[in-house]
Amino acid sequence: ALVTLLFLVRSASYTATATVVVPTPTNSSSLIAAVSQSISDFQAALSTDRVAERTAEEVGIATDDVKAGLEPTRVSDSGVVEVRFTYGDPDLAEDTVATAAREALVLLLRSRLQPFEAQLAFARDRADSAQQALLTFQQETGYLEPELVFQREASRMEDLRDGIGVARTE
Repeated sequence: ALVTLLFLVRSASYTATATVVVPTPTNSSSLIAAVSQSISDFQAALSTDRVAERTAEEVGIATDDVKAGLEPTRVSDSGVVEVRFTYGDPDLAEDTVATAAREALVLLLRSRLQPFEAQLAFARDRADSAQQALLTFQQETGYLEPELVFQREASRMEDLRDGIGVARTE
């Protein structure tokens, strides 16, 4: 009778799976090392509080349930990770594993973009400084179209050279 009671009390669990092809940067000298690093980075992103919290919020389950139920496994030596999530509701299990995998990919890709965003911000600052310097030059000199001014000055210099040449011949 005790065995039957335990069987009836135990709730059903459902496991949903998401298969993720983890993007790997191709600018590395060793593709094997790059794939391994990408897999490691994805698995680390999947285990972060940020991914668990965002997933829990979107799906509507507890953050601790997300953390406890996610199980990433690398498929052989490939760039593929199989993410499993076990939960009492099959629909929530599917939604949770898909959302967690997506959030981990977003986190991974954003982390890869950060250095480029810093470079872009630096380049924009430099372009803004150059634009400001040009405007300041134009205001101080009155030259609104520098190309025309330089053409006029070059023409004046040639006229002066011609005048010097004529004066020497006389």
